[in-house]
Amino acid sequence: MILKRIIKRIWHLLTGKVFGRSEYFHYTVLDSTNDHAKRLINASIVKKSAVLIADVQTNGKTTKHNKVWQSQEGNLYITFIYKIQSHYLKNMTVLSSVISAAILKTIYYFAVSQDIKLTNAYIKWPNDVFINHKKVSGILIETEEFNNNNYVIIGSGINILLTPILNDGKFATSLFDEGIIVSPEKFAKVYIRYLKELLELSLNDKYEYVRDYVVKHSYKINEYITIKTKDNTRISGKFVHIDKKGAMILETKEGELKRIVYGRLE
Repeated sequence: MILKRIIKRIWHLLTGKVFGRSEYFHYTVLDSTNDHAKRLINASIVKKSAVLIADVQTNGKTTKHNKVWQSQEGNLYITFIYKIQSHYLKNMTVLSSVISAAILKTIYYFAVSQDIKLTNAYIKWPNDVFINHKKVSGILIETEEFNNNNYVIIGSGINILLTPILNDGKFATSLFDEGIIVSPEKFAKVYIRYLKELLELSLNDKYEYVRDYVVKHSYKINEYITIKTKDNTRISGKFVHIDKKGAMILETKEGELKRIVYGRLE
């Protein structure tokens, strides 16, 4: 009975009027919330939007070389599905910044509510969220077409209680390790609210609001950096802005403005 009430409460909290009601699915174990989202779409179960949460993933993925995202119980593994017009899918960089902004806003929401001052929480372009130089979340955006309808699949993994051990020389953290105490369910409620709000702005030609937030909270903004692009080219310059399509603008030492659509900050 208690579990039923909890599920019912989460259902109402995760659904809203921005995109209409979202179907809600909760699983104890899944291979991947994104992979299961595709199965739901192709089984005609998702009509317009849906939220999927798994307590554990056995095959969670990242954007980097399809690596496995460690998915222990205690963290949040969540996917939001939304039926979208095809022309919006041409600019994944905007979607990336919307998602990272929603995650960071949610982190600040709980930090402020617990009187915790975060002085070094930021977005590492294009879509990673860090606290004190340690990664706290990752996202994976995919698309699916079914019956002439296009869906965007927004997968997010947020380290809530547990910090994964990375073997690539990088460091991770969790909200718990940073002093923020919140359950995955409560984080999900606020995160989906912000995600829907920021998506609504972006899909209604008001991306500037999201961009301003991302610029304000961007790592190395107004500093000289090096970006490794998709073809392994390295471009160095001052990170001066993010344009209206979510691309990074670098100013080289020669004063030339370079527009970076895809790349990784080294």
